[in-house]
Amino acid sequence: MNNDSINRLCFTVNRLRGTLSVEAIIKIMIYSLFLKHIEDVYEKYSSYEINDRKFSPENLAVEFGAAVTAENIRAYLAYAETKSGIRDGVISADCCDILKHSEPGKVRNIFYEVGIAVREGCCEYYETAIRLIGQMPLSGEKAYDAHFTDPTMALLIRELLECENGMTLYDGYCGYGILANTAAAGKCSVYLQDISSGAVSIAAVLALLSGAKIGHINSGDSLLNPLDGKMKYDRIVMDVPFHARYEPGYIYRIPRENYFDVGAEDKESIIVRHAIAHLKEDGMAAVIVPMGLLFRSGRSIPPREAYASQYVDAVIEFPGGVVPGTAVAAAVLILKRKERFDDIFMINAKKFTKKRDKIRTDITADGIEKIADIYKNREIIDGVSNSVSHTALLENEYNMCTTPWVADHTAGYAEESAVPYVRKYEELSAEAAEIDGRLTAIRKRFY
Repeated sequence: MNNDSINRLCFTVNRLRGTLSVEAIIKIMIYSLFLKHIEDVYEKYSSYEINDRKFSPENLAVEFGAAVTAENIRAYLAYAETKSGIRDGVISADCCDILKHSEPGKVRNIFYEVGIAVREGCCEYYETAIRLIGQMPLSGEKAYDAHFTDPTMALLIRELLECENGMTLYDGYCGYGILANTAAAGKCSVYLQDISSGAVSIAAVLALLSGAKIGHINSGDSLLNPLDGKMKYDRIVMDVPFHARYEPGYIYRIPRENYFDVGAEDKESIIVRHAIAHLKEDGMAAVIVPMGLLFRSGRSIPPREAYASQYVDAVIEFPGGVVPGTAVAAAVLILKRKERFDDIFMINAKKFTKKRDKIRTDITADGIEKIADIYKNREIIDGVSNSVSHTALLENEYNMCTTPWVADHTAGYAEESAVPYVRKYEELSAEAAEIDGRLTAIRKRFY
């Protein structure tokens, strides 16, 4: 990847912001990369019978708004979608809508900059698109329409799931598609859904740029309207929206076969249980959840026990900042329907991360490799990882926060000597008694 070209595109985003929203600028750039992808694929493999150079970014930098309109581009992309196996026009509709509502001169400027970036060596379109998406939360705008997964987290989950050729991979909360398409690694048929049609459009582009095979991609509510009914998948990934709110009665409208029933209403875990319901018997899922879901006391304990005791294979805990846009600590739940161990494997992965800035935290490249190795080998390391029996978890209300379990693998909860604390308490008590004596002497002078 040519970092100078990427930096040029990011500079263009900042230069044009205000005249267009940051989200619109970045989306037009990603659609431009898709147009270049069509051109490249046609030249290499002749698999697209639709190649027309008038839709190259270089030509659109001159002709858009005159010889080439937004409707022309929509028709061109719609045919590309059909040839690629994408239904319902999810890419072409969103692209056309953005172009129609953008000032042609600004759009031509964006096409021009993308054309230059490609000529200067920006040929890894998928990685470029991910870098551009990462600019959205930095813009300060609150209106961008979907969440997305940190790329380092997506790379870790790819290592954990080890997708193989011919597998199916499902993400019912795909956002911009970074997690699903990175995890699929170009090997799986991807099944993607999100309630935001604008987000699904970008997820579909990323699927094609990454080389993934297309299963089904569409916009909709995955809980109320499942993508492909009762279909089961080899791999499932989901990045749970941390601040999701459900209206009263919502959970009762969800088809019963679309979630694992724990015998109680529990909105907090519904997405985890949705993943369980759609796993194949030998399937595997990775779900990113807020840490509060794993240890909060109260009514959530019975449902947490129900799914954790049957399907949770591992918990990997991370500090705040690994989920873009929030400082809430997060964890990855590894779910399996069979070939599980009789315990839950805990990893506290905080030491494998680094702060990128005040609000964002990345998993280091070495950390990705180390975490994956620890999980696959179930390696017990004091202060990092441990295997915890379901009996011990039940005794502690299925508290799946990793911190109390990893300090001493022989005892479950950490045992620490109280001697230093007792000694400090005695010192402070003596000091407090001395101070009180001085205050008594001072008081006597006044009374």
